[in-house]
Amino acid sequence: MKSAKTAILDRTTDVFEDSADVAKDVAKKTASVVVDGAKAVKIAAVRSYGAADDAITFTGRQIRRKPVVAAVSAIGVGFLIGFLIGRKTHR
Repeated sequence: MKSAKTAILDRTTDVFEDSADVAKDVAKKTASVVVDGAKAVKIAAVRSYGAADDAITFTGRQIRRKPVVAAVSAIGVGFLIGFLIGRKTHR
């Protein structure tokens, strides 16, 4: 028959082994989620870069096609932003 001390030691060892297995499973799942998240971020960054590049190219073409409209639009937007900022700061 086992002594109480040996029984407690055996049970404690079992608990720690079970905890280690759970910790390993959690670590594996966490690593998997992190890797999947990193892949998703990379894909989003590549797509965003492509969209921004397309927008810049399109804007450049529009400015070359209609420079007067682009200049008047830029001036109008500048006045609008100036008006909104001035209005906000004078309250």
